[in-house]
Amino acid sequence: MAYQFTGSELSALQNAYNNAVAGGSWATVYSTISASISTNGQPEAGVDQAVLSWVNGAQQVNAGVGDFSHFIRQYSTAQYVLRFGEASQTSLQVVSDAVARRVADDILSTGELPSLAVIGSRDAGETIALYFNNDKGGWSGNSLFMFLGDDSFFRDSILHTTDANDPAAGDPYDFWTFVGSSMYALGGIEDLIDLAKQVYQTMAANGVGVLGTFTTVFKAMWDSDAMLHQAYGLYTPSILSSYQLDLGTQNHNDEINLDNDHQWLSSGGKGDDTIIGGSRGDIVDGGLGTDVLQGGGETDVVVGNAGDDVLVGGRLININRNTSIDMTTNHAEWNDGA
Repeated sequence: MAYQFTGSELSALQNAYNNAVAGGSWATVYSTISASISTNGQPEAGVDQAVLSWVNGAQQVNAGVGDFSHFIRQYSTAQYVLRFGEASQTSLQVVSDAVARRVADDILSTGELPSLAVIGSRDAGETIALYFNNDKGGWSGNSLFMFLGDDSFFRDSILHTTDANDPAAGDPYDFWTFVGSSMYALGGIEDLIDLAKQVYQTMAANGVGVLGTFTTVFKAMWDSDAMLHQAYGLYTPSILSSYQLDLGTQNHNDEINLDNDHQWLSSGGKGDDTIIGGSRGDIVDGGLGTDVLQGGGETDVVVGNAGDDVLVGGRLININRNTSIDMTTNHAEWNDGA
């Protein structure tokens, strides 16, 4: 049974809510909720530890204090820039305030503490609509809710494995923006397990982690690695140790020219992109859309993914769906006689 707020607790929350609406702090709304559902940091009877952890973490993010808040804000900023090619004109503070208001509205209207799933939908709904232009892949909760015991958001919006009719099924773009944004926020990672450990340590050090989520998180990281191996024939440690990321955006037809200074992994996103590889064995992935992909020096891994793509050169061709091919380059691996 969900935790039932007492009359005095609802009155205190209403006062904090009214003060926030009048220009006060929405962090106080979160702290008021936390004070009602916990004693000495421990959840009251009927309170899910994961929900308490979320409330405490959201309070820190809203107040802009602590390493966890820094991570969330840096991650979200990086996700927006990767997806849209520019800084957002919407303040993350506005988004955090809107999430607080939505959760408080639920409590005040029902007298009950929402479940983690309901909180996730509220958090995601406000953030995706207000900040990410309805692009659900950018929400930080997709990955962070795994550390609260719920990996459904990660599998739905990052791996795209929960709906066979999802147009992004099999496309690693959202996964790469997750990795790229995590690297920006954390300052570098060695592999997916290292990424998970760093995020967990950040959450635990700030009192917002939940024990017992290791299996959930590591299973998701394992499945991510399996997806990458199927797409590229490589696992994450090999990619992160050897390749630099150069990602396209979600709303532009990108033109990406990969130089010869590094070994690159480029994933194009949703647009009709043109990606030209360098000569150092890059991974050129068109993503969704109708793309033109050229492997440099016939040494690159060229992945058409979904769409009516033109693939030129490369040493490994992954033809997934509705793909057309430019046959003007000599592909020894095809033995086509060109």
